[in-house]
Amino acid sequence: MTQKTMMYLAGGGVAAVTCACGYLGHKLNKLAKKVGMSVDELANAESRDIREEMIQRSIDKAAGREVRKYTQEAVDETLRGIKAEVKKQVKAAMDDSFSELKSAVEEEIAKQAAAIDHQALKKDVTEKAKAKILEKFDGNLDDILRDFSDNLDRVKKIYTSISDALSQHDSSNEIRFKVG
Repeated sequence: MTQKTMMYLAGGGVAAVTCACGYLGHKLNKLAKKVGMSVDELANAESRDIREEMIQRSIDKAAGREVRKYTQEAVDETLRGIKAEVKKQVKAAMDDSFSELKSAVEEEIAKQAAAIDHQALKKDVTEKAKAKILEKFDGNLDDILRDFSDNLDRVKKIYTSISDALSQHDSSNEIRFKVG
């Protein structure tokens, strides 16, 4: 092959490679644009979806907390109202029952008091009072009796001494004292 032919061939090869490179570059450029666009779209969509999802979850949680808070407050208020109403009704019922019960108790006490035998009650109370007084003074009476007996013995001894003394001095005029 001649040098000219080789040059043509080399020029044609360079042109073919250049065309092929251009064509491939164009195709790669298109592909890169598509890939780049898809990546950008995906990134935008994902970040938007993620942000919106996070915002929605936060809103749902906050709403749940507020709903629980207001629900609990409503329940507490309702319970306070119910308790106050029940307390009021119970008090009213007790007040009504008290006056009825008071009247019934007064009537029953009056009936039972009228049925009491006053003479028997007086006798029972008197006997119990005597028994209590005797219990209280029984020990004192024993002490008094003992003291009286001791004093009586002393008086007896005194009179006996006087009698003995008089009988020794004057035997003609006898005077006798007899005790006991």
